[in-house]
Amino acid sequence: VVKDLEFDAQGNLWVADTYSTERLIPFHVRSAAGEWGHFPAEESSRTLGLGTDAIAFDQFGRVWIGSLLLGEYPGEVTNGGLAVLEYAGEPVTPSSVNWTLERDAENIWSIAISSDNQIFILSPDGLNWGSINNNMTNPLVNESTARFPNIIYGEGARVKLDANENIWTTSTENGLNILMKNTSYWPDIAGLRADNSLLLSDNVTDLEFNTERGLAYITTKLGLSVMRIPFADPTDGNNLTIFPSPFNIPADKPLVINGLHPNDQVKIMDLSGQVIRTLTTNSASTGSYQILWDGRNNNNELIGSGVYLIFAYNSSGTRVIEKIAVVHH
Repeated sequence: VVKDLEFDAQGNLWVADTYSTERLIPFHVRSAAGEWGHFPAEESSRTLGLGTDAIAFDQFGRVWIGSLLLGEYPGEVTNGGLAVLEYAGEPVTPSSVNWTLERDAENIWSIAISSDNQIFILSPDGLNWGSINNNMTNPLVNESTARFPNIIYGEGARVKLDANENIWTTSTENGLNILMKNTSYWPDIAGLRADNSLLLSDNVTDLEFNTERGLAYITTKLGLSVMRIPFADPTDGNNLTIFPSPFNIPADKPLVINGLHPNDQVKIMDLSGQVIRTLTTNSASTGSYQILWDGRNNNNELIGSGVYLIFAYNSSGTRVIEKIAVVHH
């Protein structure tokens, strides 16, 4: 039973081989060249649990493995918990292996690690996190008090980071709960449920992000939900989608400028370089991935027919320039 598959930065595929109670080899790695390596749950080390079900990688080249509590297991082998693997050389044929057992005798459902070495650990107690340092004696420090302690996180719950490294947790009973990187809740403390969003069911089984388009793909008991979210990767994508084109005004529906990222600004200019209208993603009622324009200038007047330039830019400078035809009837 495979509970997790993850690729590291070198393209090695790591496999959590859960319930390997006969061979006692619950963790494997496959190199990009197709070679396999294996890590046994040795009774002498009492570090790697047999119920491996979560894998993550830190910035120091180490592997973090979360495990389930098993009802039946060899008594001298660790049951459940959180282990850290440090190795030298190639992982399929390491020249040395060093293990640390960070937690013991508890269920670890999922792990995520941010680019600044913050680790997020989802367990039945809720969401915990701490800081990672390059010390195998004590690799996890400054652990926090659990968030979402009232949410039911059972087996299959996941914690994942979006493009802005906000923390998303899934539950098979309580939908999605999101903690932003600044520790505020999004959209609020109630999270996303079937009764307050387009989520099909509160039984959420998995979650993935399209970072360029600002989409969340959410698998639920009743099917797949796809949501626009205001957390896209500001380094991805250099194309805007603008519709309708040409833009006929006055119009019942506004012009949509899609493909923007948080904190983008948009200037609409005529061909002489005069700024007609300035818009920001923060003012967009539909979220920070798009802006709606009603065809009016900064004085709230409808503009004349012609070709206009749309500049999208952020603090690093201009990202995209597009043209749009406006027809004023």
